[in-house]
Order: sequence, then structure tokens, then C-alpha cells
Amino acid sequence: MLISVESHEAQKGRQRLRALVDFYLGVHSAPEIAGQEVNTAAEFARALRETGLDVTEHVGGHGVVGVLANGPGPIVLIRAELDALPLAERTGLSYASGIPGVMHACGHDLHLAAALGSAQELAWSPETWGGTLVVVGQPAEERLTGAEAMLADGLFTRFPTPAVALAQHVAPLPVGVIAHGSALTLASAQVRVDLEGESAHAALAPWSTNMVATIGQVSSLWQEVAARYGALATMTAVTAGSAANVEAQTAELLGSARARSLTVVDDVIDSTRASLASLSSARATLTVTGAAEAVAVDPELAADLLSEHARIFGPTRVWSRYATNAADDFSALGRELRSGKRVRLGYWMFGAVDHDVWRAAGERTGAADAPAIPGNHSDLFAPQLNSIATAVVALTSAARSQLAARTLRPMEGSTS
Repeated sequence: MLISVESHEAQKGRQRLRALVDFYLGVHSAPEIAGQEVNTAAEFARALRETGLDVTEHVGGHGVVGVLANGPGPIVLIRAELDALPLAERTGLSYASGIPGVMHACGHDLHLAAALGSAQELAWSPETWGGTLVVVGQPAEERLTGAEAMLADGLFTRFPTPAVALAQHVAPLPVGVIAHGSALTLASAQVRVDLEGESAHAALAPWSTNMVATIGQVSSLWQEVAARYGALATMTAVTAGSAANVEAQTAELLGSARARSLTVVDDVIDSTRASLASLSSARATLTVTGAAEAVAVDPELAADLLSEHARIFGPTRVWSRYATNAADDFSALGRELRSGKRVRLGYWMFGAVDHDVWRAAGERTGAADAPAIPGNHSDLFAPQLNSIATAVVALTSAARSQLAARTLRPMEGSTS
């Protein structure tokens, strides 16, 4: 009879992964929106401290910075996000959000688990690399303000300044797939439009502001102006009115515009403001509440990371020309430093969709009954738990490839 005995190292690996999954489940079930990431930040900080990092909290709000120094060598930063979305979860998962109206629908919980796992892998194998690892838990990514806030609070001056910054993002792709590309995000700005008119009895509508009609006019205008510049713009939230028989005096619209560069987005905003100035039905004010340039990956670094991931996962699981219309203020970390150099950015996507679901959707593409794959920002977004392992390996291998390699000495008495 053959008896299979799991190695001690394999057992430790399974236990570590189980602990990461538990960390993920805890974060997922207790989400916090941008600007309110108190407990999420504290849990991430606690886990990094237990791993052996020197941790600073409250950087640029609820931001967390952990530093792991391991002798001379390059400084590499890895970033994950802390915030969730104001969305009621409908996945029905046993570990679904326990906070009404708040959900981790963009996978930031996965990113945190992967960053923690990567920090652990490197902390527990110091003999394999040299340099300094900086781990960042960034607040308010969903508002496109968190990265700038951390930079303003000394991310690159109070802590070791990285030569390379790395980030990854979950996407509606099959589990195990790593996707690279030169256009993984767009530049974007988030805006608020405040409208003010005249309230009145609904029976006197011809002599008051028809705020609902004005809202529609402003929303259409926003999209029409964006289209002229080859940009994408939407209004996604509206607050107005309080009764069926009262014409609303004020309204607030929230939306975004996105394009290949912030220059184009700014043009959309300026042109929209000019058109709103001539609006006769209400007084309109457009305010930019957050903005981020497209993530500009360093071409040489991107090629290195693509090669490293292909080596680790195999070429069939690594895609090289993926693109999305999403935005990420990770781009702010690629700014020019006082030395005149820039922090080189590396960025990629990883999949979290069950293979059977992906295959079924592909086979039924275009059919009326084709199964949908809920993506990021959907209240049904439910990444597969086994994607955590892929994300940890992807981030760890990328970070290790940019840190100083160390050649291990043969153990005494061993033969070469």
C-alpha cells in the first residue's frame, strides 16, 4: 500500500494560504468606503507588523506604509487599496458584506490579501533577495484622491523612495490568467454638478424650474461633449426633490469622464462648463472631486515582468495586449522625483472567474441566454478564492525580480 505524506513545506504553504484566505474573508465581510477605512487599515497594519515590517499608519488619511529592509539593494514598492464601494452586495456568499450598502465590489480586499502574502513570502525568505520592500495600503482609490494624499503626506520623503512601484488589479478573466498591456487604464476625472433653480408647486411648473428635465439635459450634454473629444463620460448618481407635488429647487449629479490622457478629460470639463454657463433653466456649477492620469507602465519594466510571469505561469496563461476603460490613481506614483528620475511603474491584471463559467460564457457569446460574468463594481462580483494564490505568486515574483538576487551558498557537507 502506498502512503502519500505531505511534506512539511507543503503543509506550511497550505496553512499560510488558509490564513490569507481568512484575512480576505474578514476584510470582505466588513468593507469600508473611501475615507472611512479605519478598521481595514488597522487590520492590514496589524498583519504587516506580525510579518516583521516596520509599519506607519495614518499616512495621507488612513494610509498604511510597511517597510522591510534586507540589506543593500533596490527599493521596490507594492501597493494595494483599502476602500470599498457604496453598493449593496447581492452575491449570497456566506462571507458577504455585513455592512448595509457597502461592498468590496472592485477586489481591493483581494489586493490586500495578495500584498500581505507577498510581504510574508519575502519576509520569510530573506536569504533569497536583498534591498528594501515598501508595502502600501492606499485609501480612497475609488475617489482617485488617495495616492495624491499619501504623496502629499510624505510617501516618497518620509519613507524609502522606490525605484520601482508595482500594483495589480483583479479583472473578469479566468482564474490563473495574468494580463499585461500598455493601455490597462484610462485617465479619468470624477465630477459633481450642483444645480439650483426655483422651487414651486407642481401645478405651477411652467413658472418654475423643471429640475428633472434639467438633470436630463445636463446628463446628455456631458455625454455629447465627451463624444466630440473621443472620450467616455457618464452621470451615475442623482439627488433631487423631496415630494411628488413640489418642483425641486436643487439637484446634485455625480459622474466621470475618461480618455487616453487628462488633457483630453480637462478639455471635456472646460467645454462642459462653458455650455453649462448658458443653461437657462438653472444655475450650474461643475466641480472636479478627483482625477488620475492613465497608468503609464515603464516599457522595459513591463517587458521584464511579462517575461517573469510567463516563466512562472507559462506563456499560455499570460496575455500581453489587454486593455480596459478603468482608472487607477496608482498612476500618481510614477511622478518625477527631485533627482529628475521617475519611479518606474509596473501594473497588470489577474483573473478571478471560474473556468467553467468563463467557458460557458464564451460558448454562448451573442446569444440571448448567454450567461453574464459579473465584473468589477457589480453587486454580484464574486472573485474565486483560489485567485488569491495566483495574485500572491504574481506579485511576489514581480517584486523579487526587481530586488537584488542572492546566490545561496551550498549547505556544508552538500555536493554540487
